[in-house]
Amino acid sequence: MMKPEIEVTWPYQHIHFRDGEWLFSSPAGRQQLAASADCRRLVVVHLHRAYVFENLESVQAELSASVMELAPSDVDQQVPFLSVGGGELGARSEKCRGKSQFSGEFVVEDVDVDGQIFRRLVFLSNTALVQSEAKISTGG
Repeated sequence: MMKPEIEVTWPYQHIHFRDGEWLFSSPAGRQQLAASADCRRLVVVHLHRAYVFENLESVQAELSASVMELAPSDVDQQVPFLSVGGGELGARSEKCRGKSQFSGEFVVEDVDVDGQIFRRLVFLSNTALVQSEAKISTGG
């Protein structure tokens, strides 16, 4: 059995919400991710914050044909999709949006990371960088 040469990962948190993490945002991090997934080729997909996907299957359905175009010509099987975070897309709730004369457009959002809620400030000129993050406490 031939091992697939392309594997796709879905960072769960912007992959869905982890796009700013070193592992997903830097070339060295993605090389480490490919090595840990034991594959020679890796496609990392960052989902745009303006789009809402119902579930991981809907993302896979939209991207499957494009991913197969990237596969080597001798791969004739479906390319596996990997997911960080158990296959869930996570949740993001925009709290406010604004514009600063110094930093440009920004968004304040709550994101669910493994059942914990974090409030983040993200400048849209560099969405891979979370400017500030605070854990939201639900207890008293």
